Amino acid sequence: MDLFTNVALGFSVALTPTNLLFCFLGSLVGTLVGVLPGLGPVGAIAFLLSLTFKMEPATAIIMLAGIYYGAMYGGSTTSILVNIPGETASVVTCLDGYRMARQGRAGAALGISAFGSFIAGTFGVIGLMFLAPMLGRAALRFGPPEYFALTLTGLTLVAYLTQGSMLKALIMTTLGLLAGSVGDILGRRKVMLFSYAWFSIGMGITALTTGTTLFGLMRFVTGLGVGALVATTGALVAEYAPKGKKNLCNAIVYSGVPLGSLLAAGLAILLLPLIGWRGMFLIGALPLITLFPLAYFRMPESVAWLASRGRMEEARAISQRTGVEISEASPAAMVQPRPAAEGKAAAGGPSSRSSSACSSSAVWHTGLTSASTGSGGRVGRS
Repeated sequence: MDLFTNVALGFSVALTPTNLLFCFLGSLVGTLVGVLPGLGPVGAIAFLLSLTFKMEPATAIIMLAGIYYGAMYGGSTTSILVNIPGETASVVTCLDGYRMARQGRAGAALGISAFGSFIAGTFGVIGLMFLAPMLGRAALRFGPPEYFALTLTGLTLVAYLTQGSMLKALIMTTLGLLAGSVGDILGRRKVMLFSYAWFSIGMGITALTTGTTLFGLMRFVTGLGVGALVATTGALVAEYAPKGKKNLCNAIVYSGVPLGSLLAAGLAILLLPLIGWRGMFLIGALPLITLFPLAYFRMPESVAWLASRGRMEEARAISQRTGVEISEASPAAMVQPRPAAEGKAAAGGPSSRSSSACSSSAVWHTGLTSASTGSGGRVGRS
């Protein structure tokens, strides 16, 4: 009975005129954003998150859910018409949808996608109502073996969905795994500085290209720098943002990509007749002499990353200088030098060794968590 009571309560809240209006607006805007290649549900929510800060909690969640659902469906439009997925989940739509479009059945493919999205979404919500408590308990039990199994499943699906060379697919998958571990090895600050240089130099070289093939290659290479820069900057901002404003700062960071595209389009309308397309790309290389020096001298390394690497003295020094607190749950607070007597007692028996192993496991777990979310604080003068 509790299930049906909760469902009735949910409908009574969701079906109010205000919530229905914001759900419609969220779905509409999400669909428009989902059509844009590269801007999926996560980007759409990050871009529009700041609009919900002054709303009622239930209305804000309903609008964000509408944005997510609309963006998930909107990605199928470009997948069917031009074989370019709007977001990751629309990759599979390219397999059959684009073929139907080439046969003159684009309208049928779009209709099937819309009806399929509605039917599957409805059954998914109904199933979630019954399975959410059980899934929540199972998710809390996830550990390293389960995450490894999920990762292996994803890599297996990449190989399964490959229509061309299997070797090329495996090579790109391996490169993606290696690229994803660079930040954990080198540190967030170094990756951010390298991404600034990578992007700026790539824009400068693009301005000097003479052929279409080289131009496309340089645009792809430059885009890699943009992706690394946005992700790393978002992680650092989440750590150093003032308390209570982390979501706002993250929304500003992740909305920089679409806003930058709009700004570039506006500048192109004004300056393209004067400086040409090469001049526009040279403007894109300016961060190397503007933002790079500022980040080099003013942006400290991540306190959470330093703590997870055991570099406690550097972490404490940056914490004192910037005001970023090292919480008690962080490795910086957990990894403390033990007194000699305690150390000798700890070496006495198997129970102490087991406790030490558990403590080490907790340190690594909290280190990874802190590196993902960052810790609260405020940037001060370096």
